[in-house]
Amino acid sequence: MPDTNIAQPLRRQVLLSILVLFVFGTLPVILIGTTSVDRIDRKAAAREKSQAVAAVERRFERLAVEQRNATVWDEAVGKVAVADTAWMENNVGVWMQEYFGHDMSFVLDPALTPIYAAAELETRSPDAFDQVEGVVAPMAASARDMILQGDIAPEEIAVTSYVTLATGPAIASVVPIIPDTDALDVVPRSTHFHVAVDYLDDTYLAAVTEGLALAAPSIDTRGGSRHGVVAMKDARGTEIARLTWRPSAPASDLVAAMSPALLLWLGGGALLVFFLARRLIGTSYRLQASEAHARHLAFHDPLTGLPNRALFEDRLGQALAMADRGGADVTLLMLDLDRFKAVNDRLGHPAGDELIRQVGERLASRIRRSDTVARLGGDEFALILVGDVDAAAFDAFCKDVIVDISRPYDLFGEAASVSASIGASRARPGEDAGELIRCADIALYQAKDKGRERHCVFVDGMGARSPMQGRWEQAHSFTWIISTMGFILH
Repeated sequence: MPDTNIAQPLRRQVLLSILVLFVFGTLPVILIGTTSVDRIDRKAAAREKSQAVAAVERRFERLAVEQRNATVWDEAVGKVAVADTAWMENNVGVWMQEYFGHDMSFVLDPALTPIYAAAELETRSPDAFDQVEGVVAPMAASARDMILQGDIAPEEIAVTSYVTLATGPAIASVVPIIPDTDALDVVPRSTHFHVAVDYLDDTYLAAVTEGLALAAPSIDTRGGSRHGVVAMKDARGTEIARLTWRPSAPASDLVAAMSPALLLWLGGGALLVFFLARRLIGTSYRLQASEAHARHLAFHDPLTGLPNRALFEDRLGQALAMADRGGADVTLLMLDLDRFKAVNDRLGHPAGDELIRQVGERLASRIRRSDTVARLGGDEFALILVGDVDAAAFDAFCKDVIVDISRPYDLFGEAASVSASIGASRARPGEDAGELIRCADIALYQAKDKGRERHCVFVDGMGARSPMQGRWEQAHSFTWIISTMGFILH
């Protein structure tokens, strides 16, 4: 018969040893697991906030950029000087609201007196300026002072600020109306000004969070939120609104989902510890894959898979830098589809998207590995050709591209056809990306003026164009000057 006096202490000793080993084996795992979960959640929250800050800043700066599409223009200077209401409605008022989604538009004379007003897609009495005068008048005065002092180039002057109106928080921007050529000699004191107002409403929220995976985003004017926050402050530094959302906590969500397994692990031991570790490693891999996917989306067009404007500008800059150091020559082609709108209107947006995707495939099949084809937005594409190409071969290449683009398309069972116009420019020593793009753009306008479905190579002296050409350029060129923020290329 076993000695119970010995068995009981031995049992207690074994149980105590197992308990001590389990506790000291479990506590570090729990501590490490808790720390890892917190670090992953903090990293995810920091990444979300960085992306949200960049999106808010882009939207803030975009307002003045959109205004300049119609305010840096010889014709605009002349029309506002004579207070042509119909022209202002169709170019800097109702049209601008329809095209860019602005909520209010005003034109002020040199004395900062309103001569035109538009709101809710309708031309209003200039007295409508009274609704915003209290916050906008000081901004307009500041812009006028900049013009008169002459320390800043007129085309770079913009006074933009978050403001509080009777209707709620908004972004207001004041830019001067100035010529885009030397044909007009405008005295600074006779400068008119354009005012644009964009409410921080649901439309703004949808635009600023587009492409961001934010949970329950909202514009909060009350403060006190414990969620993710990007503050929007007026010129005096006073917070008038904030973008809020519920920060993602991928690791915490994972732990919550695994709570039954964690309970089993506490009673089961090493097998479930191994399972938990493997799951955490798998989660880490998934997070890294998600981050890599997000980086890819940041620099590629989601419809065609081609490089977007940000990656295009980076590659163009790199190609020009290499050319300046004695590398291969660089040729830029700007391609615009002809009659795309007719196809889009006739067959609908899904068919239009499919056509854009097929055009991207055809263009990608035409270039070498050293070249780049990018979609800049809408029906605009760009090709960067790196290497020496003689004139005859280049001419044949452009013609082949146009022929290829002009072949019929099968769009969900419906046949459709478009053509293409190409503007090209060869980089000259020391020429920067902006100048090369401008020259190719001018050549593109020339190709369109000559009947479309053709290509044109930029030559010196080609810059002159008619008022109709200038009007077309101002209506579309905003996509060339919107900068992409929040990402750094490596």
